[in-house]
Amino acid sequence: MNHEGKTGDQIIIHPDILFENATAFFYIAHICDRAKSLLPNQNEIPALEVPAIVNLTLSIELFLKLLIMLESGSFHRTNETKEHLLATLYVLIKDETKCKIEKSIHLERDEFMKLIEANDNNFVKFRYCHEGIKGVDTQIAADFNFLYNLAVVLRELLQITYLGKYSLADFKL
Repeated sequence: MNHEGKTGDQIIIHPDILFENATAFFYIAHICDRAKSLLPNQNEIPALEVPAIVNLTLSIELFLKLLIMLESGSFHRTNETKEHLLATLYVLIKDETKCKIEKSIHLERDEFMKLIEANDNNFVKFRYCHEGIKGVDTQIAADFNFLYNLAVVLRELLQITYLGKYSLADFKL
């Protein structure tokens, strides 16, 4: 894959493409969640739960990274935005934005943080659950409803707050 946005050692992130990709992963998670009822023996085989969680948590990760970039005005990948840890990324967004997110999900900060920390590394846990990697438990769980609601709120917040007000030309890449 050609990284046309790469300049020297820095990778430039394109906000419009990032939003589209995050949305696509969210839609795939939604499709996986809904389609599992169409499969035979869906109670015996967790067929689509793993890809649903992997895609859902990846969409949240990308939405959070986009929020961080839009709030900071920097579209260069940093060490902080290389992470898959949702709670780590969440801490990097502005407090005002956090309040909007928590209010939209109807949770107080402490309860929200408990839930995001409980689902913090689900992309890695679910993606690699079959590989027996040291530190990755094969007995995994996720709060699909919390994650789904968080993805919806993040997507809507990005659409309303940023993407409707700016064009790509407004961002210095």
